Amino acid sequence: MAVRVLRTLRERGLSGVRLVISDQHAGLVATLGRQSQGVAHQRCRVHFARDLLALVPKSKDMVASVFRTAFSQPDAAAAPKPGTRSVTNTPPRDPWPTSTRPPILE
Repeated sequence: MAVRVLRTLRERGLSGVRLVISDQHAGLVATLGRQSQGVAHQRCRVHFARDLLALVPKSKDMVASVFRTAFSQPDAAAAPKPGTRSVTNTPPRDPWPTSTRPPILE
């Protein structure tokens, strides 16, 4: 399906693509890697937020607030950094050993 979509877009004149923003659908990401050499892929912020918030039901409001704060900054330098109070207000223990950590937290 993704191959057909990319092919159709090229036939309709799409060119010069340097960045694709989408969900993390494995088929789409793999197709981009095969069919569009050199095109960067970025995970959609909405899908990232949904997956992140699904992992933190007890502190969802606080995590959502930190997430919104980080993404509302004018540039990366202004965003909260790991280790700052706004980011580390969550319980200090990592509930997932490295071997079972959800990919969204990598």
